[in-house]
Amino acid sequence: MKNRNRILFSLGIFLVFSTILSAEALAASWAAAVDGNWNDSTKWSGGVVPGPADDVEITVDGTYTVTLDVLDVTIASLTLGASAGTQTLSVT
Repeated sequence: MKNRNRILFSLGIFLVFSTILSAEALAASWAAAVDGNWNDSTKWSGGVVPGPADDVEITVDGTYTVTLDVLDVTIASLTLGASAGTQTLSVT
């Protein structure tokens, strides 16, 4: 019985870690057609600045500039451009 419990416990731990390691990227979207700084959480949907596991989308129709105001940014991917207006990512 002890061996069975250890095996079940080990299997449970394995499943938890494999789920964490295989997590898919999350989408982070610029919330509105307004200029703003990348590091301003109020400009992103969900109110959180994108991180390393995020697929970033700057695709709201309109003309605006997102200014990358931080030195080191890591994201999973970036989609820039909508069907109307001009969306600009400014890197200073």
